Amino acid sequence: HQCRVISQEDTARFKRPVEPGDQLRIESRILRKMKGIWLFEASAHVGDQLAASAELMCTYKGIGA
Repeated sequence: HQCRVISQEDTARFKRPVEPGDQLRIESRILRKMKGIWLFEASAHVGDQLAASAELMCTYKGIGA
């Protein structure tokens, strides 16, 4: 079995609080893929307002069967 693991996060920005009852929309896109490592750009919105954004580096890690 394998799972995707966030291995690095450098640019997280939190713009506004998210309250109970808010509908949070999360979007991501791949910026680069290299040798089993993916760099994503991700953002979270409440309505039209940006709540948070980050660049995330992910990789696969084997886990016990």
